[in-house]
Amino acid sequence: MKLLSEFSGIKRLVVKVGSNVVTDSNGDFMLSSMRSLVDDIYELKSIGVQVVLVSSGAVNIGKRYIDSKLFKQRKIEAQQAASSIGQPLLMSKYHDLFKSRGIVCSQVLLTHDDFKSRHRFLNARRTIETLLESGITPILNENDAISFTEITVGDNDHLAAKTCALIGADLLQLITSANGLYDKDPSHGDARL
Repeated sequence: MKLLSEFSGIKRLVVKVGSNVVTDSNGDFMLSSMRSLVDDIYELKSIGVQVVLVSSGAVNIGKRYIDSKLFKQRKIEAQQAASSIGQPLLMSKYHDLFKSRGIVCSQVLLTHDDFKSRHRFLNARRTIETLLESGITPILNENDAISFTEITVGDNDHLAAKTCALIGADLLQLITSANGLYDKDPSHGDARL
């Protein structure tokens, strides 16, 4: 149980998974990855670690239902619409996977504005704290369907980092298909991995 020894001393963990971890390029679920993630969370919960999951994937799941021409003409609105389709499908799959391990999960949709408004910040904190204290695994995502800013790569990475501060997490773990981080924008020829 190497996983458990690596997390000894951790009481609260935020795990963020990228779209390419939970879905393939067609927007289909990558069930083996999702099952493995749920199994790891089950193990962590068994040693008393409270886990908050921040999951991308909703836009990728829902985009197949939106006319491809609309993605070119109205990219932001099309992504928001795809998110509104994909989010309940993603949560349904997580619900089934967590239920098979005897875990109840919940959905919390946030925007960056929720961290700017003190009242909303405190409400989000109290909600997540109550869920964790009740043994529930909160699953967070950016509320893309109503966010007024463009959906960009890294939005859920930022959300996960802000969530760590929100709930006083001991550790943030980013699970992605990327090979690493670049020292500058990778479109520059001299960017190093």
